[in-house]
Amino acid sequence: MNASVSEQDLELLETYLDNELLGDEMNQVRARLKNEPALAIALEQLTRDRQLRHQVFFAMDREGAATARATSDSIGRSLNQAAVREVAWGNRRQILRHACAAAACIVVGLLVGWFGRERAENRFANQTNRNTASQVGDATAVPDANEVAEGGFTVGITDDRGRVLAQQRFATLNEARQFSSDLLRWQTRQREMRSGDVRLVRDGF
Repeated sequence: MNASVSEQDLELLETYLDNELLGDEMNQVRARLKNEPALAIALEQLTRDRQLRHQVFFAMDREGAATARATSDSIGRSLNQAAVREVAWGNRRQILRHACAAAACIVVGLLVGWFGRERAENRFANQTNRNTASQVGDATAVPDANEVAEGGFTVGITDDRGRVLAQQRFATLNEARQFSSDLLRWQTRQREMRSGDVRLVRDGF
């Protein structure tokens, strides 16, 4: 990536690719692309990088693709924002490798999972105690995996150096489990196709 292109211009190009500019702003960008070769080259490179990331996700099996499509846009944009910051430093090769590694080497962790589950258990136990106050005996509260926990369940996505590139939040424990299972099945298949040593570590939910 041409070092003369600023981070602000790269973010502008990202917004241009997303078709989120107003009419006048869109015309101004198009005019700059005609008059500034470095900006046009940067747009081409960002477009290729974006296409590469989408191809990685579309390579998933059909049974995992349904879940991947629901989150690919938000994850792809988060990875893209991380790529913009790296490209601004003039290190395109490194960020391209990290972006690919982020799709192949994903560390899934529930940052607030256990805390949310404990709160869900306490709420469920309190409700059970109120409903059975007139009965004799103990009741064991079992949290519903579909219950929406306060704060939700956050899945962290890192690159091969352990740097967090994106976070995806899920409302329920089941959604987090399903996301993790789909990624595990996809990566198992990728191990058979890739010669590199790819790891996916999934916390026990």
